[in-house]
Amino acid sequence: MGTIAFEDLSPGTVIDLGEVKVDREEMLAFSHRFDPQPFHLDEEAAERSALGRLCASGWFTACLWMRAYCPVTCRGCGWRFAARADTAAVLASAWWRSSAPRTATGSA
Repeated sequence: MGTIAFEDLSPGTVIDLGEVKVDREEMLAFSHRFDPQPFHLDEEAAERSALGRLCASGWFTACLWMRAYCPVTCRGCGWRFAARADTAAVLASAWWRSSAPRTATGSA
């Protein structure tokens, strides 16, 4: 896919973003620095939480998504890509399940 503009998107558009490996150590380092909640940092605390297991911060997940999204949608456009397209895609995103160290797939 080449560069797309906001006007190119319509409801229901799906853009394959490929796969990303969720690395446990990277996930923990991010959580320690930016989102130090017990269920992001500690296995035992996470087991006692509503999530039931260690999970990634939603912010970490959003960063992984953005890293996968930009190369696919902004190829060759540099900083000219309209921020409103990114905003629309993020607002339409949903976390179907919590992220954990594994290989995740995504779409926008």
